Formats: sequence, structure tokens, C-alpha cells
Amino acid sequence: AEIFLNRLYILQPLAQAYARTRDMKYANAWFQILDHWRQSNPYGMQDPLGKMWNDMQMSWRLVAMIYGIYLMGEDDTLTKEQWQTVYDMIRQHAAVMLPELAEDIEKKNMSNHVTLKAMALTLAGILLPELCDAAATMETVRDYLAIQIKQKYYPDGTSREMGHTYRFFTTRLYLEI
Repeated sequence: AEIFLNRLYILQPLAQAYARTRDMKYANAWFQILDHWRQSNPYGMQDPLGKMWNDMQMSWRLVAMIYGIYLMGEDDTLTKEQWQTVYDMIRQHAAVMLPELAEDIEKKNMSNHVTLKAMALTLAGILLPELCDAAATMETVRDYLAIQIKQKYYPDGTSREMGHTYRFFTTRLYLEI
């Protein structure tokens, strides 16, 4: 269960609450949770579960940060220094995830975990092209998706995923991409 806490799912509802109400308590809580996680889990730290800085944990955190920027970025919700912290975290996540995605493509890893990684990197590349090599990111993601769509879906549009929830999950990711 600790793994799920490190995905920082709570950030998206906080950003949505801020967008709805413009109440700074939500923006402040959003940044406090993110910054506390960052300080408690620096990249390269000893990770007993081996999940803080790989797989879906990074992807979900990246998505949460990008949605936060999208929902809170037009206002003076955070200080310049706080936004810089967020941008630095996004850059760090993307820098770790992009080579992993390239490796996944090379190994022909077609799991839904990799689809989430592709979606998160796509959002980063589209919304914040200055933070990562957007052109390389988009090319890598396009290569992956072209291969994956052919392997995961039948010509009639049905999915090769065995579980119904995974089929809906991956379809939603494609729609977001």
C-alpha cells in the first residue's frame, strides 16, 4: 500500500479543488505534499521496496504535477521558487523515464505500465517542451504507440488485454495522449 502513496494521487483532487474555488489552502496543500515527498525521497535514495523512482510511481507523480500546473499555473498560486521546484521535479522525472521508455520499446515491453509512462511523457513534452527534449520525447512515444496499438488491439478495435478494467485503463490513456 505504501507504493500507492508515492504516486501522489492526492495532488490531482487538490489542484481541481483550487481550480474550482481559487482557495489558496488547496494550492498550499498541493505544494506542501509534493515538496515533503521530494525532500523525503530524493532521487538515488535507498528504496527498500524498489518502487519510488521507477515504474508507475514516477508516471503517476509526473501526471499529477502536470495537471497541477495546468489547473493552477495561470494564477500566482505558488512563488517563483516553488514553481521552480515543481519544474525541476518534472525535468528529473522525465530525464529518468525517457531512457526507460526507450529500453521498454527495445525490449518490446507492451504493458499498461509502459503506456502510462508514454502518456505522462507526452503530457510533459506537449505542455512543458522547455523542460525536456520534447522532440525526442514525442518521437520515442510515437514509435512506442505505433508498435503497441498494433500488438494490443485486434483489427475490430477490441483489446488483447485479458481484464476489462485494463482495457478501459489503456483506452483512457490513449485518449489522453
